[in-house]
Amino acid sequence: MSDGATTLATAIAAAVRLGSEAGLPADDVAVEAAILAAALSESARGAAVDWAAGSGRSTTDHAAFAVRGRAWRRQPSPLLSQLVERGAPGAAAYADALADVASAACSLGEPTLRAIAVATLSAAAQRRAVAASSDELADQGAGAADRLVTAYRDPRSESDSAPKSTPGSSSAPATVTGAEPALPTLEELLAELDSLIGLVGIKAE
Repeated sequence: MSDGATTLATAIAAAVRLGSEAGLPADDVAVEAAILAAALSESARGAAVDWAAGSGRSTTDHAAFAVRGRAWRRQPSPLLSQLVERGAPGAAAYADALADVASAACSLGEPTLRAIAVATLSAAAQRRAVAASSDELADQGAGAADRLVTAYRDPRSESDSAPKSTPGSSSAPATVTGAEPALPTLEELLAELDSLIGLVGIKAE
C-alpha cells in the first residue's frame, strides 16, 4: 500500500470513529468519506489505485464515487449537515475528520494544482458548516481556494460543458487588455493553502 493509500485509510478510519461517536452509522460514514476522497482526487492521475487501496473498494468505483461527491467540494456533506441541523456535539469533530479526508485525497496518485485547491475548498466548506459566520480564517481559505479552482479548471472533472456556438452567433475573440497574471507555483500554492486551512503532509514531488 502506498503512502497516499495509507494516509487515506487512516483518515477514513478516524472519520468512521468520530462519526459513530456522533451517532452516525459507521458504514454510511465510510461510504461518505470514500465519496469525498474520490471527488477531490478525480483530476489526479493514478489516484484511483491509491483511492481503492485506502478505501477498500475497487478502482472501477472511483469515477462513479467522484461524480456523487462533486457537490461536496463547495458544500458540507449530507451526514455532516444532519449533525449540524440537530446540533450534535460531535459535529465539529466530524467536520475536522472530513477535512482530514480532504487532505489525504491530495496525496493520492499524482496530485494536480487544481486537486489541491479543490481539496482546500472542500475542507473549508466542511469546517464552515459548524463554524460561526464570522470565522475569518475559513472564509479566507474558501475564497483563496475558489479563485485557484477557477484558475486551474480541469474539464475532466467538470459537470458543465463549455458553451456551444449557435448559428448566427458571434465567435470573435474578446479583446485582450493586458497580460494574464502569473499563476502560483505548486510550492507557493501549498504554502498558502497550508497557512489558511491546515492541509499538512502534502509535498511536491
